[in-house]
Amino acid sequence: LLLVAAPGSGICFASAKATSVRAAPPQSVGSHHRESVRGLAASAGLRSACISGAGSRSFSSVRRKAVPGGVTDQGTVALAIAALSSFFNGSFPVASRFTKEDPDPVVFNGLVCLGVFLSSMLIPVLASVPFVFTAGGFFGGALFVFAALFSFVAIPRCGLATAQAVWSCAAIIVSFAWGAFGPSQVAAPVLDMTLSIAALLLLVIGAVIAVSCEPIAASLGGSEAESLGDSEAPPDEERASGIASALAVGLFGGSVLVPFKFVPESMAGLTALPSFGLGALLTGAAVTAAYWKLVLKAEGTPKVAP
Repeated sequence: LLLVAAPGSGICFASAKATSVRAAPPQSVGSHHRESVRGLAASAGLRSACISGAGSRSFSSVRRKAVPGGVTDQGTVALAIAALSSFFNGSFPVASRFTKEDPDPVVFNGLVCLGVFLSSMLIPVLASVPFVFTAGGFFGGALFVFAALFSFVAIPRCGLATAQAVWSCAAIIVSFAWGAFGPSQVAAPVLDMTLSIAALLLLVIGAVIAVSCEPIAASLGGSEAESLGDSEAPPDEERASGIASALAVGLFGGSVLVPFKFVPESMAGLTALPSFGLGALLTGAAVTAAYWKLVLKAEGTPKVAP
């Protein structure tokens, strides 16, 4: 980190994260003097400041230098985290297949929301972030409830492979729409709209192939049940409702992170996760209770079985 300033016009200093500092003696350059301060700082964010003194003018320039072995490729880390997110997001619906009896999708979704809440309460302890409430996190949790709910509705109706292909494609399209055409707090400039549209078309083609796996398998001599990854192929009407539910998953799932864009920077990220869990818990409980009492008109409380 290199800071250059005219002496007497201001005070320049390096970030507190600097690990070593050495100051060069003042040298005369014509009628002016120049002071150089060099600091070797950690890669987690370099900051500098120049506070004006008695003079009315101050000049500073900051130049960052790469530190061997101290620079973290944030892009690689972000992609790794995104890959883990895709893995867990694509794996949690499989838990509905591990029960001894076919679970009611709405009741099962309520239990998932309880798990989201309990796990989110661990984040402040594990990540050393404060417990604060954010409306953006809360509404993000509410959107998650419906994304998860429709995923459990879609899987038994159209099969796990088809459902995940459809909602993954739909979620990417919805996320792209928010990022390209959403409000200023959400949208960002698209570097190449043509390539972006081409990529979306490829996704749609892949989803169409997944949805049309039955006739494709039949034309190739395979069985329809094998193409679905299930022991029995569902009826056409049930399959259509499953695909519609998978599209709803994409709509809500692709919008889950939008409310986080309105969270203040000081409360964003992991700090907003407890609010996310609280929104999932309360919304999931309300949806489950309304379904149990108003739709099923059942007595008592739902039965929880292994």
